[in-house]
Amino acid sequence: MARIVKKPSKDKINVFVFDHIFKCAGTSVAQMLHSSKVHTCHLPTASSLIRIEDSLYGMKPGDKVFLYGHKTWGVHEQLSDHYNVIYFTLLRNPIKLALSTYGYRVNTYEIEKITVDEYLATYTFNKMVGHLGGSLKNAQERIEKYAIVGVVEKINDFISILSNLTGTIFNKKFQLNVTSKSFHPDSKIIEYVNEKGGDDFELYAYKSDTKSSCFLVTDAVSEEKVIRAYTKVDDSFQDKINNLNWDEAKKIILNSKKDRYHSFFHKTKALSQFFNLSLDEEFILEVINSLEDMAIMCLSPSSVETKNVFEKLCIIAEFLNNHIFEDYTSSISRRLQNLFTFLGNTKYAEENRLCEKYHRRAIDISDQFPEPLFAYGVWLRKEGRAKEAISVLERIKNINRDKRFYTEYAVTLYIAQGQDALDEYIRSEKKEIEQVFPNLFNLKTSRRRCYLKDFQNKRILIIRSGPEMVFNDFLKNLVGIPIQLTIMIQENISIHDNPFVETVYRIPSGQFNPIENFEGKSQILSKEFDSVIMVTTDYGKIDRLANFFAFTKQIKKNEQYFYTMDNVFLSPEEKFCISDGK
Repeated sequence: MARIVKKPSKDKINVFVFDHIFKCAGTSVAQMLHSSKVHTCHLPTASSLIRIEDSLYGMKPGDKVFLYGHKTWGVHEQLSDHYNVIYFTLLRNPIKLALSTYGYRVNTYEIEKITVDEYLATYTFNKMVGHLGGSLKNAQERIEKYAIVGVVEKINDFISILSNLTGTIFNKKFQLNVTSKSFHPDSKIIEYVNEKGGDDFELYAYKSDTKSSCFLVTDAVSEEKVIRAYTKVDDSFQDKINNLNWDEAKKIILNSKKDRYHSFFHKTKALSQFFNLSLDEEFILEVINSLEDMAIMCLSPSSVETKNVFEKLCIIAEFLNNHIFEDYTSSISRRLQNLFTFLGNTKYAEENRLCEKYHRRAIDISDQFPEPLFAYGVWLRKEGRAKEAISVLERIKNINRDKRFYTEYAVTLYIAQGQDALDEYIRSEKKEIEQVFPNLFNLKTSRRRCYLKDFQNKRILIIRSGPEMVFNDFLKNLVGIPIQLTIMIQENISIHDNPFVETVYRIPSGQFNPIENFEGKSQILSKEFDSVIMVTTDYGKIDRLANFFAFTKQIKKNEQYFYTMDNVFLSPEEKFCISDGK
């Protein structure tokens, strides 16, 4: 029997098997596999011996083949130990999978006279689990054996990792097969489905508490979960992060044993992206040598600050550039585009005025993908070129305009044209914004919501961390609510008029350091407040405000809240704060 492995080897024939889950982009992946120069074959079942033998005829150690189909699990049982079998698959957001299934069944006349709301309300969310073993436990155990478990929502990451793992260039543009009609279920149905849940939801989210060695492209691991993981290694880790003992926290990460969270990749990601800890040049070069262009998935651009590291990445970029085919949407082109975008955001490029060069090179490859346009737009806005940034962001196609786009566009429009232009834009795009922010009015979080009117007659300390426009949106909408307001804000930020502002304490611009003294620090610490409210970008990232938490825990207060960017898109009576408690 063949071994199931995670990487190909030169001493065996390598059989890459795509396990196609229904309505999870499998047809598109199959077309992409066929576009390569690697022999590719469809398998009706894992026991289709004739097809397997035909596919492997004449192969020698080190060769590779792609097999795919709906029933491919078990191929390893049909082969001898002369072969390595490497499984990979795609999962999909369960609600999107259900909608896609509904569209397919409507188009093929399998179902009639049933609305999308009725279909979702009675849909059993266990289709992916059923394919992968019948029960959630079996499905989780099986995907642990796969080399790559991707998600349709991050298909470009999946293709890049697959290309890198297999050493294969895919010449065909990846195009997701979609039904001709879009379906928009009622928001109450979506809320009902989320509350009802199902095994597919559990499987889709399966990544936080395992010690998996498979490369999960669902790898949107939050900083909070990473902190929990390293706290299991050393129970002082949380305190070291909260108290900014970065050197000690760094030692815990580097010395942790190798498993799901503490692999070389995840250690680097924790150091670089989550905690922004300094990395020496030798370590970064080791990461790049090991992961090549995939290193950008775990490195932070700010960690690339030396010429040697920057030039090493440039060498990889030029190598990829020399292997681009005429089709500029192939996977290798996407990898190069991602690498150029990363280079444009690095600290070294910023210090040497190379950012725009690499952002433009990324866009020159293709402007149909949103990431390079978005990154260039953000860079232009930060450079004080907000009007140019608007024109770049507007090149992003409507289908790719997500929450991140609307958030950035709102900030940039506010800077370029002011509050009136932003208000008009929100009014004109109300329907699209409501679709992009489906849970805005029924926010799925365990944190308690508090509307602005609920702060009436309270003593409030507001600390600005997020965009200036969010801070002033908050302050503007507090006008008319009698509150005793104290404000802690950076020196370069203007403040919207509010008659209830009693005291303003200015702190230095840039990264807030809770250890350093600033004018008024002792007065703030001597006062008592009913609530401390921190203005930030996203309620999902509030756990990253370690520097402010280190300061606010010293303040005498009853409660702590967060006012986020989401509120910019809400009417005054709907605006709210989220508590840091349950």
